[in-house]
Amino acid sequence: MRLRVFNVKFSPNLGDGLLSECLERALVDHGADPDHTYSVDLAGRTHYTEGSSRRANVLATLEALPAIVRTNLLRPLLIYKAETVWRPHYKKQLRNCDAVVIGGGNLFTDMDLNFPTKLASVLSLAAQRQLPIAIYGVGVGAKWSSAGIRMVSRALSEADVRFVAVRDEASRANFLSNFGAAYKGDVAVVRDPGLLIARYVASPDTNEQSPTVGVCITSALAVRYHSAVEISDTELANWYLGLLTELESRGIKSKLFTNGSPEDVDYATRHTTQWNGFVDGGGVFKPSTPEELARFVAGTSAVVGFRMHALIAAASYGRRVAALRWDPKLDAFMNSIGRSDRLFSACKDEPVKLVNAIVEDLARPPEYSADRYFADAWDSVKLCIGSLSQARQVTRLAHLDSKDA
Repeated sequence: MRLRVFNVKFSPNLGDGLLSECLERALVDHGADPDHTYSVDLAGRTHYTEGSSRRANVLATLEALPAIVRTNLLRPLLIYKAETVWRPHYKKQLRNCDAVVIGGGNLFTDMDLNFPTKLASVLSLAAQRQLPIAIYGVGVGAKWSSAGIRMVSRALSEADVRFVAVRDEASRANFLSNFGAAYKGDVAVVRDPGLLIARYVASPDTNEQSPTVGVCITSALAVRYHSAVEISDTELANWYLGLLTELESRGIKSKLFTNGSPEDVDYATRHTTQWNGFVDGGGVFKPSTPEELARFVAGTSAVVGFRMHALIAAASYGRRVAALRWDPKLDAFMNSIGRSDRLFSACKDEPVKLVNAIVEDLARPPEYSADRYFADAWDSVKLCIGSLSQARQVTRLAHLDSKDA
């Protein structure tokens, strides 16, 4: 079966690419056509890039605008992009296709109608081609505009959606609340496909006698823009410094990295000299592909950060994780692996509290089963492709019946 998997694979945030590549490969492993199953980036991107260096400035400008002003400003641009870039790109990629998967990632969110516009376009184009659709492993936000709900609900009700699975209970509740009237089927909860990364990218050997903590650097701007957390650049930089200092005082090596997002890279570059004296080897690792990100994470003993897929990759490899609270999706993930006690608030919790938890965790095996989570994610992908295969078979039989008639 030839599948098109719609997501944001080529986002500069390499966590999106990591989960997309895992889902593609798992679908193929479960029987999808290896030569004609691939991701289609919702923004029309076709390869991994560093992203625009102007992104931080754009986010800072948008952050300063009232929500209604921002939405009114962006709406004409979204309509223009949808008609001239996104829909033509989707149409082209849907040629010679048997079914559509939408996922994974935090796609069902409404930030100024961005994703609602893209999702509605994909759903309507698939409906025009009578293609069965599975929505798989997505995050669903709680805050939607009435326009965004109407847009996606209309498209859902007209499309042949055969399977819906979200990545946590909060997303399930949000999907049913916003779209339960448009989609009457069951909504399953599945593991994030990023938990499969340990199957596809080999882990280097790690030295548990000399542990290394990977600290994923996220900019204060990104934290503020995507959450309700109020934190300044200086406050967060100083908190990171306190964390690195505390780790060094315990004899624990630390290495810094980003997930590739331009605003994070820019922030890390500006503050590197402040942190360098406490970092093993100095500098900040800036991966350019999901595989590079995965290999870096696999080479650590523990990972600390805001970015969810850095932590998901760490969990896949059985590394310890300590999450910095910002987006509810991170709370949901940590709760799903039984590690809600390893959620901390940067600039509110003293670094010593987090380091105490890391030291405690390093002294024993991880208190979650990476093998179990892998098995859960693996089996749920099988259910996803099974629903599409069944729909394809029904369509084929109906076509034969119509010919006989």
